[in-house]
Amino acid sequence: MLVQQLMFLTVAMSLWAGMHVYVFRRLVAGFEPASPWRRRVKWLLGLSWAVAPLTFTQLRSSGAPLPDLIQAIGYPLLGIFSLVIGLMLFKDLAWLVLLGVDKLVARASGGDVLPKDPERRRLFERTLNGAVLTAAGALGAVGLSQARQAAEVIRVTLAIPELPEALIGLRIAQVSDIHVGPTIRKERTAEIAQAVNALSPDLIAVTGDLVDGVVTGIGEHVAPLGEMKAPLGVFFVTGNHEYYSGVDEWLDFVRSLGWRTLTNEHVTLTKDGATLVVAGTPDRSSSRLKPEHVEDLDAALAGAPEAAVRILLAHQPRTAYKAVERGFDLMLSGHTHGGQYFPYTLLIHLAQPFSAGAHLVEGMWLYVNRGTTYWGPPIRLGSPQEITLIELARA
Repeated sequence: MLVQQLMFLTVAMSLWAGMHVYVFRRLVAGFEPASPWRRRVKWLLGLSWAVAPLTFTQLRSSGAPLPDLIQAIGYPLLGIFSLVIGLMLFKDLAWLVLLGVDKLVARASGGDVLPKDPERRRLFERTLNGAVLTAAGALGAVGLSQARQAAEVIRVTLAIPELPEALIGLRIAQVSDIHVGPTIRKERTAEIAQAVNALSPDLIAVTGDLVDGVVTGIGEHVAPLGEMKAPLGVFFVTGNHEYYSGVDEWLDFVRSLGWRTLTNEHVTLTKDGATLVVAGTPDRSSSRLKPEHVEDLDAALAGAPEAAVRILLAHQPRTAYKAVERGFDLMLSGHTHGGQYFPYTLLIHLAQPFSAGAHLVEGMWLYVNRGTTYWGPPIRLGSPQEITLIELARA
């Protein structure tokens, strides 16, 4: 395990360094070797390279001021850098297109699209780089502002065939990926609890990635979520981040809030004579850190009544394929954040078959919550944070 961790760290740091070298070389391409701007860019990128790894090593922080300060500085830096490198790659692709057009025009007419004079060429590159930095700064500012806004309530009606009369209109409030930590504190969680209660749901589902930190450090900031109440109960399944932060302690903590944890198990609920099964499974990657928490939908359904309406809580949307085979009617997930911010709102579709919202998967409804807050960089662009209110209807 130690060897694998060291190999992962080595590869990750090498890639991280390579990205910074790429951005440095492209940003200073339009400056003379002796230009003071080269030194300034080098120092800024050096700070970004050094602080981000320290930020990630503090995921198990105890709430001490220094680790929290490192994360509070490191995550915004990471966000801005990710915007810069995304826009820089887009700019360089556009540059390659321009070079191709320049050659075609030169051959056809003898003219040039791009300047050939070295000084004008450097000025042109500096202008493009300035546009990249300006755009990254503007997008970062807008994203920071949007990340601090309250989660939007998304109301969805999902029709289930042969839904019992008593379950028509059943209201399920879903929150996911709250990531309580250094930049998300008890004021924010209290607002979430108040917003959920205002919806008067019958049932509340918390679909993982609740925390980034240990119980002793941030338990007080999670505690306000214990004010969420629903007649049929509050149910919780683990995401991948609980396993970085002491999963057993967090499971005990959320039980103390009155929540029911579902670790490859289910509960059978009744409403006006109608039967509803709510099952839950750990995050599909959790067994790497806790082998006994392997995703097992058969165990989660063991002993469940056959005729009941079945709902599965599972952090990652990919579990939907297994859920369909087990006859679930509805699955609630999170994990993706909908990409969280541009340009990753586009790239998320390359990694996830279901990135956000409602999907009908071979007759089963899947709903993917975009995250009730954010993870890491406090930025949201093109993917609003949400509290979902799902109302069941009969197909």
